[in-house]
Amino acid sequence: SFLGMWTGYNDYKIIQYSDTSLSLSYKHHAGGFTWYLRLIPEGFVSSGGGGGGTSPTFDLPIDCELVQPSFVTFGNSTAIIVTNPDPTGINTSANVIETVHGNEVWSGFYVDLTTPLDFSTNGVIALKVWAPTTGDFRFKVENSANTNDFVEVDASVTVANTWQEIMVDFGAAGAASGVYDRFVMFPGYGVPNAGTFYVDDIIQQ
Repeated sequence: SFLGMWTGYNDYKIIQYSDTSLSLSYKHHAGGFTWYLRLIPEGFVSSGGGGGGTSPTFDLPIDCELVQPSFVTFGNSTAIIVTNPDPTGINTSANVIETVHGNEVWSGFYVDLTTPLDFSTNGVIALKVWAPTTGDFRFKVENSANTNDFVEVDASVTVANTWQEIMVDFGAAGAASGVYDRFVMFPGYGVPNAGTFYVDDIIQQ
């Protein structure tokens, strides 16, 4: 069947693509629902089976240049690697993460890390953000094996439509070392449909 069959909707959005997969989403004509679809090349054997498999993992720093990570989105957000739309100021790099905020106040995206974060000597995580408006940007570290185990800290975006570096101190917030292997971002936290954000240069220091 064609994409969107039985939903009354024949437009779709490419969320993520690689040599071995293409992830798409499409809506329902009456709103309120979103379908997600992952396609793989004919003959390609996907790991895990049963709709699952092991997600790829990455490590900080993330700069979207030589290594382009994959992200998991939630709250109807998107997150893809694109050409830097505003290579000025503190960020003139070629590639950045583009995320379109979903319709939930908690919409966002995350990346799974190969190695749990060590906060014993480097407690701060910083990133560069280009935001359409000022407001809160929530950082979260999470234990992927027990998602009820997490630490959240908010940073403030104080300028809009320009690159700004923001950071939070998980060490000061009491985050344990060797536990948290997932980094979660909530741009435009607390505001539904907050617009399009760009993120780059996620580092630990």
